[in-house]
Amino acid sequence: MIIKGTKKLLAYLKIEPEESSLQVNHIEGVEGARPDLIYSWYANMITIERNNILILVNEKTRFTVILQGMKATDRKRIRVLIKDAVKDALEKEFINMHAIDEYLSTMGEVEFQKTTDKSMLGKVKSIAEDMYGFGYDLMDFQHMPQGDLARNLNSNPYRDKNKNIYVPIELMINEFKVFSPEEEVIQVESVELKITLNLLNSEVWRKVILPLKMPFDKFHKVIQTLFSWQDYHMHEFQILNGDQVVVKLMPDDEMNDFPDSIERRLEKGVELAEYLPQYPKLKYIYDFGDYWEHDIELVRYLPMQNRIEPYCIDGAGRTPPEDVGGQGGYEEFQEIINDPLRPLREEMLDWRKMQKYSDFNLESVNQSLRFKNW
Repeated sequence: MIIKGTKKLLAYLKIEPEESSLQVNHIEGVEGARPDLIYSWYANMITIERNNILILVNEKTRFTVILQGMKATDRKRIRVLIKDAVKDALEKEFINMHAIDEYLSTMGEVEFQKTTDKSMLGKVKSIAEDMYGFGYDLMDFQHMPQGDLARNLNSNPYRDKNKNIYVPIELMINEFKVFSPEEEVIQVESVELKITLNLLNSEVWRKVILPLKMPFDKFHKVIQTLFSWQDYHMHEFQILNGDQVVVKLMPDDEMNDFPDSIERRLEKGVELAEYLPQYPKLKYIYDFGDYWEHDIELVRYLPMQNRIEPYCIDGAGRTPPEDVGGQGGYEEFQEIINDPLRPLREEMLDWRKMQKYSDFNLESVNQSLRFKNW
């Protein structure tokens, strides 16, 4: 494994760059040799609020790995920390363990070299700029490897120097096929769910497949996307045992101001797997004023899928506009826009456009899901 470090990083680590002894890596059962590029990473150190952050970017795929909280005492074990962080980032992407182990076992020892490619340095710099912006707010300060933050970065589309669009995780998955010739590179437990919006005179529902390891705070964003909600209001999840609510999952502590006998938990970091498939029925409440109630039903458990991102497979019906006034307001809204003689019709039609009130479109929904960070 080659780490092409910036002068700043090598000086911080007090490491002299080496001449590479790693030219070709042979993989058992695969003819020919594997070029070094997949084993080559560009690296830099940045400091934000006295926090030393190590950024690694793969030279072949632009796949990014982040470590935070680097201290002077970590210099002696930097090679182990780097390998562990790479492993953590690959696991967070649901790459199967056989492929990860094969990659790690064939990469050799960690060697440090000087940087050689200006375009790669530019890529590392752009990741650093992201860290100074939104990235630092997403950081988990309890752990050095930042697998979840890296997932956000690696699922974003970028343009190369020829203006071609690429997504780092998609390139990495393609490269890892050689390490997993007999299995799918991505292996993730998933579920198919049917989510129905409870409306008196309309049928509005979506079917979606998503990984069981998805936390509820991201599942909330999936539902918002599926139904074209705008995420203007508070929400909560309810875990049901039959018809009885046994747990409520909430976005923040403020919702604990109204305690009852039901167990309450913060949704962040709580994975679907904690409750599914054991509890096959859930509820999602959005906007406690209009009170939009969604029934969530487990359709089937899928033990081994090869897709990371959630995707919608079917659906029907229009979602009501935000702030329309609940069930009663929505019925009045429909009456007005469908009656050419109503005096407020033109104003309501203009408001409808502002609210993006439109028919369900499967392709459009999946496009929106694909380009969000899960």
